[in-house]
Amino acid sequence: MNSILHKSAVAALVILAVSSLLPATGFAASADYGFDVLAQPIKAGQGATIAVQITQTAIHRNVTNATITGSTLHMLMGSMDMPVKVQALPQDDKGNYRFSADLTMVGAWTLDLVAAIPGEKAPVKASLTVQVVK
Repeated sequence: MNSILHKSAVAALVILAVSSLLPATGFAASADYGFDVLAQPIKAGQGATIAVQITQTAIHRNVTNATITGSTLHMLMGSMDMPVKVQALPQDDKGNYRFSADLTMVGAWTLDLVAAIPGEKAPVKASLTVQVVK
């Protein structure tokens, strides 16, 4: 019995060691970048504008040259997921990223973004809460 446990523990350690040697794939470290929804709460309505600032956290510098490659906006109501179409707008004069959506319901919405940031090998993901009021 101890032999089986010992072999299992050794196998687990080997798998862990090998997996740590594999190249990182997927998304860049989200902790390196901060995504903030500006001017909250946002008033409910058709064509509401959501502004997002991306910051490189280590040097507290705004990232103004990212490309937003994916955006989804949805509200969870119990077990129902209510997605809404999001349209990218031109950046504002401060380099913030802007989006337009029909925010017809009051409450907490989730804006999921994927950004390609120059110098990063992989995209950066963020999931932001957007507070909508009457």
